[in-house]
Parts: sequence; structure tokens; C-alpha cells
Amino acid sequence: MKQNILIFASSIVLIGGFFSLTNPQEIPAGLLIIPVLLMFIIGLTGMLVALKVFRIATNHPKRRRAVAVLGGSLMAFILVLQSTGGIVAGDVLLIILMMTMTYIYITKF
Repeated sequence: MKQNILIFASSIVLIGGFFSLTNPQEIPAGLLIIPVLLMFIIGLTGMLVALKVFRIATNHPKRRRAVAVLGGSLMAFILVLQSTGGIVAGDVLLIILMMTMTYIYITKF
């Protein structure tokens, strides 16, 4: 749990530094994946800590991991789709489809 809190806090510091020190119009396109990865890490570790603190799904580690991955994925999907100019009904359907595929993948493997 302490490791998740440390990762969560350091990811928030890193994403804050990245957003304050860079201009998205001037950096290479490959580096734009860094905020998406950090948002996923923040969502994942935040969900793991919240599930542990509120004692949700503590008896089922596989279920806890699946919920945490879905929470992290949701944040990353919304960030990516919102960066294209706003979230519309088609984006919501796409998020639902991607979350369903992620859930199936996580619970099967």
C-alpha cells in the first residue's frame, strides 16, 4: 500500500512538472504519450489505494486488479478522446466498447 501511495504521489508530481515545463506544440509527438501513461498510473494506483482503504473487493485480488485497471484506463481513454476536441456521443460509445474489451481481457488473463 505504501508503494502505491508513493507511485501515486510521484506520478502527480511528474505530470505537474511535465505540464508546466513543456509546450505540446513544440515537443515531438512521441513524447505526448507521457501524460496519457501518467494518467493511467495515477488512476490505477489511486483505485488500488481507494479499494484497499474502503475495503472493497479485498477478498478477490483479481477483481480488485480488474477494477483498478478499468479506473486507470477510463482516465486515459477520456484524456485521449477529449484531446481531439471534446467528447461526443460517439466517444462515449467508443469508451464503453474499449472498457468492455479491457474488462474481458483483464478477467480472462
